[in-house]
Amino acid sequence: MFTGSAPLGFAEKANQALSAERFAGGLAPRDWVIRQDPYRRARLLVIETRSGTVALRGTSIGCEGPALLWLPGGSEGSLRIEAGAQGYLVAVSED
Repeated sequence: MFTGSAPLGFAEKANQALSAERFAGGLAPRDWVIRQDPYRRARLLVIETRSGTVALRGTSIGCEGPALLWLPGGSEGSLRIEAGAQGYLVAVSED
């Protein structure tokens, strides 16, 4: 689901094949659990500021903004962004 105001070129309403969530600064880190879904969506993490860490398949990957990180569909893991980080988490169907 898309939260916040839509950037130019992005649809306000997401469908099952595509969804985007903007995350913007907060006072505490933010965590997501990445699970397989029925639409088998890959995820694109766009970090504009600060940093984040992704844990997939027993490996932890850190990235410092600005950064893009592609997470393949069918993967399960976790995502943590630090306090004050800004960016997007986009889910795209691989079909």
